[in-house]
Amino acid sequence: MTFPPLETGLAHWSPDGTQIAFAGKAPGKQWHVYLISSDGGTPQPINPEEEAGTDPSWSPDGHTLAFGHNANSSNDKLYVATYDVRTKQISRLPGSDNNFAPRWSPDGRYIVVIGADSASLLLYDTKTHEWKPLLAGKGSVGYLTWSRNSSWIYFDTAASEHPSFNRVHVPDGKIEKLIDLQSQRWYPSQFGPGSWSGLGPNDEPLLVRDRSTSEIYALQVDFP
Repeated sequence: MTFPPLETGLAHWSPDGTQIAFAGKAPGKQWHVYLISSDGGTPQPINPEEEAGTDPSWSPDGHTLAFGHNANSSNDKLYVATYDVRTKQISRLPGSDNNFAPRWSPDGRYIVVIGADSASLLLYDTKTHEWKPLLAGKGSVGYLTWSRNSSWIYFDTAASEHPSFNRVHVPDGKIEKLIDLQSQRWYPSQFGPGSWSGLGPNDEPLLVRDRSTSEIYALQVDFP
């Protein structure tokens, strides 16, 4: 659906299955959020070329995308923005400065984000428009995924000293460690040392293991 030299990642299907939102980066350019039809075609960026964006997440009705936005200006820091698919308007989510990686809950009630320290999670209540801390001091948090019933947020700490795959209960913040990742080899991603993690259709954990091998060869060649 996409072709080199465009680098891609963090793809998410729209709720109706007709579009895919993903992050893409052309050589020498910034990361942008793109939309592409599930039938293929040309990816369309949602934000201006001078403004970077990544981590798109669909609202349950498919009308809005939340994403990490950065205008790359000394006066404008990273924040979470929303994109109205119908009007193509981008709006800043109040109180989201320095937060990133938004994920919309399946019931539409919350948007969870990773805090500026990369080790905390915060919840934005779409009904009350208030922020609430959910998790703190858990190491480097990555790849947030909501359970189907919107009661749990799954995440990994693959880039931390004691990597694990975990879940936190919403909204009370109870944490459960599900898998110890210390002894496993995980395939590295383009966003850091940790691999991708997520959930299957029935909330079963999905992780990418590295089962490859490496060999060192010495060759002696006699050229004519």
